[in-house]
Amino acid sequence: MEDINHQLQHLSENGLGKGSLTPDQQYSRISTAERLDVCVSEAILVMECVPEVLDLKREVWLDIDRHVQGETSLASSSSAIQPSLLSSDMEHRENFVVTHPINPPFYIPLVEIVRAPWTSDKTVDMVYKLMEDIGQAPVVLQKEIFNFVAARIQNACLQEAWWLIKDSSVTCHRPLSCTAAHRNLSENRNEWAATQPKLWNANWSLSHGLARFQTDAGGETKDWQNCPN
Repeated sequence: MEDINHQLQHLSENGLGKGSLTPDQQYSRISTAERLDVCVSEAILVMECVPEVLDLKREVWLDIDRHVQGETSLASSSSAIQPSLLSSDMEHRENFVVTHPINPPFYIPLVEIVRAPWTSDKTVDMVYKLMEDIGQAPVVLQKEIFNFVAARIQNACLQEAWWLIKDSSVTCHRPLSCTAAHRNLSENRNEWAATQPKLWNANWSLSHGLARFQTDAGGETKDWQNCPN
């Protein structure tokens, strides 16, 4: 809780806070629960953010499903896993969607809303309105596909960076420098962040540029293209 309070204050001080409430007011509305049934039994929306492991997510959702009410909307923050794979065995699966935020979410308001074949229109509409109400920019996908839409576009940018490096046109650090220069052309970070976060994550998250990123996650740009829609 101390870390949550610190993050709320930090975001507000840097002009990145969301909503009309002050950080202290937001913090006062956050509570914790030691039991899952207490946490979710009266919730309007349940969001899951466990690691991107299919079996783990399915296990968590089956447990949540046993304790929620019939009207509760259920949302996973999965970055790539189709909602049908997560919710197929759930009793309340018609209430299930993926709501995929884009990193960094305090710069980029985009949220992809992905429905399973059995997701109700009521659930999609409710989650869409809620995302709008909290200052995000939701987009509803017409069908579920692996890796969704934004990440596929991002991966295309990263794939081009690999080819430029392989072709000896640039070194591993030059694509990052190009995007840095491009960023400075605009005061609105949303305009560049949505198209080039893969390159920036390579720099921000790993701190060693594309060379280290290729070693740690090099299979990503190949594997996603071979997955079925």
